[in-house]
Amino acid sequence: MKKNTMIRRIRRAPSPFLKNNPLLEILKYVAVIVGSYALSKLEEFINKHEDTIEK
Repeated sequence: MKKNTMIRRIRRAPSPFLKNNPLLEILKYVAVIVGSYALSKLEEFINKHEDTIEK
């Protein structure tokens, strides 16, 4: 599929293209995993330095 044709299809109806793209599904799962890890590290940092944080 040519690039211009793909861009026209995405602009016309973006949701079917995004739902059927396996790369975007993989990226979504990776984002969830990275976000969960970052939140757990932030929680550890806050718990470790809880006495120095001003309330």
